[in-house]
Amino acid sequence: MKKTMFRVSMTMIGFLLIPGVTLLNVLAQNTSSRDSRPPAQQFSDPFPDPFSPPEPSAADSGAVSTTSVIQPVRSMVDSNTFFIGRLDLTKFDTAKTAQTLKSLSAAVLAKLQTYDTVAMSLGLEVPRGLTELKALPSVIDKYSQIVQSAADQLRDLGCHEIYLLANSKLVTVSPLQIVLIAPEENLPELEKLLTASDASDLSYGLVFQRQDNKLIANLIVPLPTVSLKDENLENRVAFLHKLIRRPSLRQELAAGLEDVEGVPFQFVFAPDGVIRGLLRVFLPFAGYDSSTVELTQAGFYKTLNEESAWIAVGFDPDQPVLSLTVKGKSPESVQKLHDAVIWQKMLLSYHSPQMSAPFFDIAMLFLPEVRGDRMKLTVDKQQCLDWMELTAEAYSTVIRPSQEKLRKTQYSNSMKHIVLAMHTYHDVHNSLPAPYTVGKNGEPLFSWRVALLPYLEQAALYEQIMICHHEHPDDSWDSECYKPFHHINIPAYQAPGAGPGMTNYSFVVGKAETQAQADALGLRVGVSTPFPGPNIWKGLGYITDGTSNTIAVVERREPVCWMDPTQEISLEDAVQYYNTPESRIGGLHKGGFFVGFLDGSVRFLNPAKNTLQHWKAALTCNGGENTILVFE
Repeated sequence: MKKTMFRVSMTMIGFLLIPGVTLLNVLAQNTSSRDSRPPAQQFSDPFPDPFSPPEPSAADSGAVSTTSVIQPVRSMVDSNTFFIGRLDLTKFDTAKTAQTLKSLSAAVLAKLQTYDTVAMSLGLEVPRGLTELKALPSVIDKYSQIVQSAADQLRDLGCHEIYLLANSKLVTVSPLQIVLIAPEENLPELEKLLTASDASDLSYGLVFQRQDNKLIANLIVPLPTVSLKDENLENRVAFLHKLIRRPSLRQELAAGLEDVEGVPFQFVFAPDGVIRGLLRVFLPFAGYDSSTVELTQAGFYKTLNEESAWIAVGFDPDQPVLSLTVKGKSPESVQKLHDAVIWQKMLLSYHSPQMSAPFFDIAMLFLPEVRGDRMKLTVDKQQCLDWMELTAEAYSTVIRPSQEKLRKTQYSNSMKHIVLAMHTYHDVHNSLPAPYTVGKNGEPLFSWRVALLPYLEQAALYEQIMICHHEHPDDSWDSECYKPFHHINIPAYQAPGAGPGMTNYSFVVGKAETQAQADALGLRVGVSTPFPGPNIWKGLGYITDGTSNTIAVVERREPVCWMDPTQEISLEDAVQYYNTPESRIGGLHKGGFFVGFLDGSVRFLNPAKNTLQHWKAALTCNGGENTILVFE
């Protein structure tokens, strides 16, 4: 139970930090198969160096006041240390943080209610992310107690400070060292708290060491240079720690920590020569032409790597306030960094000309300031609210209308491909496809969508289905033989937003065969759609009303499996529920739906502008009506 609570707490803390700091989650996850080994003993260097200088004294703390902050890990810091993080549990009030986050989330959600209004006005579903965000206050309530309990466990063991260290000499084995400061007699209990009970996960590991009042958890990530199954891994880690036993605090790190002191979460990144070299190799700007690199995102990374001295981040979740400072190598370097930030914001904003104005406003909201040789950005609660207000406005005025326009184009193009495939099918078979087929025993076999596959560049898939049919001629479409095909996406049938293998395109099937049916439908006996029923194939000669006046395919409200022959829309349903919420046709766009005609045209139909008589005339192919639909 304790381990679970601690795991959740570290996860929650990780979400509050910058992405790189989410490595804190390793404190709460499974370590490795070495959990059966005895706990680490008091750390001692197995390779003593008689020429190592003594541990620094308090008098040797340096001119920078921040030196006292990192004094607990001073012996682990040297000229190759490029990252220091510090979590001060004495300044982290879990209950207050939870209340602050709930207050902020409530304010943000109030802004986001615009999404509901806009989505419904467009006839669209409310975004799933908004639905999940509405549950955020209850999630905060649920986990705040767990986090509080975990923090209390750490404090009960005398652990009030947690440090994160990274050293370029250790990156090939341990990219991060997690150091917990506590009374020496409590270190074994802390180690038990971090030691996994499940040894099945070998995605990473922790090698523990104890040194005075420090529990050092070395994060081990499998690389070509290290194996979690190496029995000598602890000795190797101990040997590498010997290389950093010459304490020498880099002034870049001290200055960065001093810039963000006084908050619960402090981080400073000051790459040394080794790390800068690795960044040149692995970051995206490697290999770009130097004449154009400044105009790309790669150019931004390149400028940041070459012109910055250190980057410091401070975070106070009780406010909440996030502070980011980038120290340049000179005032000119800072100005170059600032120009690169503005250029990146412009690139993001002008990704779509239609969206440039609102997105540029949002980008400028978080524009850093230049102060001498430093570039500083502070983000507080009010800025978060302003951001959400701008985002909601952009969403309602630009994003959603643009998405709806794109959706309409995709639906129209797909429907056009379907109708053209029907004409190609007719050229080959001298008839339109049957709406669906049934076997000798009455079992539904295939929908029209299967019949059209060869004419939609899906001939190979059609052959596979036919092989199954020849082997099992009487099996229905949902038998085991056909199930592997159900989740295949057919581009022409795949409607935007539908799940794998789902489609929103259907035929309207039916015929007024009896007087009773004709009276119920308000039609003459014998009038039908181009698809009277199963196993019936009709040619274009049957379309006496004209192909430009007869609907071939419609949009359906609820998606179905593309192979399903049982879900075609009946003529009775199409007539009875026309322009009502119960209709199975439409519902995907504001103000109407697309229909594809037998002449190959696709049009957007607004039911409010067309009577039921207009609708019945377009659905049937031999009614002889003179009415013409009105389109958007």
